[in-house]
Amino acid sequence: MGLDAGTRNKAGALYERALAIKPNFALARNDYGYWLNDQKRFDEAIAQFEVALARDPAQSDLNTNLLAYYGRLGDFDKARAQVDRWLAISPEDPGPYAFRASLQEASGNLTEGLKFRRKVLAMAPHDPRASPDVHFAELGLGKFQTVLKADEPYLRYRAMVLMGRKDDARALVRQETDARPDFPQQQSDYLDVHNSIHDWAEVARYYDEAWGSPESFQQAFIWPPYT
Repeated sequence: MGLDAGTRNKAGALYERALAIKPNFALARNDYGYWLNDQKRFDEAIAQFEVALARDPAQSDLNTNLLAYYGRLGDFDKARAQVDRWLAISPEDPGPYAFRASLQEASGNLTEGLKFRRKVLAMAPHDPRASPDVHFAELGLGKFQTVLKADEPYLRYRAMVLMGRKDDARALVRQETDARPDFPQQQSDYLDVHNSIHDWAEVARYYDEAWGSPESFQQAFIWPPYT
């Protein structure tokens, strides 16, 4: 499953071989489903996740992948039913609560979504995604002052942008970018902030300085965020 396309294409035969030997190997079936998705064989991918979950219904990666697909397809009824099954089997797992939050947010119930985000954080305080997810939910509700206290700078400058504090956002993202000038996510954030405040001249200047060509830009990002 390496990033090289030629190597990645060989993975399918190896997953099929593994499952021929051990059909109940849920994790291999999950990864095979992920590979099928990579090949744009979406219906087959979902089928693999569903078969694997029938054999290992508490497996976190399987539930996560299948729910992500249902969400992408807009099939929220199936997603809700799957979350309920997962929660009944694994009530101590924060995963189903995170998806309940996502379903509430997708339905426009941002306050309910935030409640579930906070529950996930209470259950898994050391999960690196839990605190940012709470703050992103707070951004959606306009709780900008709370987000300004976040540990993560990328959340603080997003709050500043939404508050109209363009100069503060500009200064903070510049500080973070100067500290990590070659870190792709930070470079992406720098572009994002200046795009959000409509400072397109700086977007163009930074692009020219950092990359200067579409080819170099695509080499810097495996999945270019600003194609």
